[in-house]
Amino acid sequence: MESDSKPALPEGFRVEEYDATTTLSWRWFHGGHVLMAVLCVACNGTLLLLYSRVSEPSLLVTLGLVLFLLPGAVVSYITLASLLNTTRIEASRGGLRIQHGPVPWFGNLTLSGRELRQLYSRKIENKKLISYKLFALDRKGHEVVLLDHFDTEEQVLYAEQALERVLAIEDRPVEGELALHSARTSKEA
Repeated sequence: MESDSKPALPEGFRVEEYDATTTLSWRWFHGGHVLMAVLCVACNGTLLLLYSRVSEPSLLVTLGLVLFLLPGAVVSYITLASLLNTTRIEASRGGLRIQHGPVPWFGNLTLSGRELRQLYSRKIENKKLISYKLFALDRKGHEVVLLDHFDTEEQVLYAEQALERVLAIEDRPVEGELALHSARTSKEA
């Protein structure tokens, strides 16, 4: 589905263009993350308070605390990243760099522009959750996950089209891609 017009910038996205480099960025923060932060502080704080009240904690009590605090620490780390992190994609004809931070997170990636043959997106449905992923095909035809979580179809399609434009990749259909699915459903309507 090829289009010469630029799609509308999704809410929360920022675009910076400097010389031959385009940077897309967006914060991960949503209102629900504040509630998660409050719950993390309340749960972990309660466990630590209870532990501090035990005069001589036994090995069993200490082990129990660790078993309860470990998942709490993981959820707290994810919540902290959600509150503070920004995803930043720098694209130029030379390549693509994806970074998440300031809280360290997986998925940082640097690819040469010459290695990328096609970009495409897919809708991922997992029970009641829906998200969108951005993929690339390299010169050997291997699928590379560029970004694995967009909240809306508009976000992932915007990123796909903007990056194809900067990387000078001609949009071609890929079986199962979101753009093909969207085109089919709009023609059927």
